[in-house]
Amino acid sequence: MRKIIAAALLLLPVAAYADQPPAMPVSWWMAHPAERNRVIRQCQDNSRLARTANCVNAEAAGQGLRAQSTYVDLRAMVMDPRYWSANSIARDAELSRCAARRSLYPADCAPAAQSALQDRK
Repeated sequence: MRKIIAAALLLLPVAAYADQPPAMPVSWWMAHPAERNRVIRQCQDNSRLARTANCVNAEAAGQGLRAQSTYVDLRAMVMDPRYWSANSIARDAELSRCAARRSLYPADCAPAAQSALQDRK
């Protein structure tokens, strides 16, 4: 009888996860937003599910997509003369470095100079 109880206790953790669907990779969750949002809501509502592979992967996919959507192309921003117009102190410092040929980013000299010309008009 003890052997039967011991075997049942060993199988109990396995039975708890038997109804879980197979784990989908993060890339799958990124490609299926409706499923991802549904599973994330379930995971946030039930702490037992929170550490399952699907919850972890769906959550990671959501975080990865949020990170992608907040990406800012800093190089394109600095190449826009409006950036330099909004940051006139930085522009004046950059133009001083450009005149002395000491700019760390010589490509910034042209948009900074264009900004200065536009602001004078």
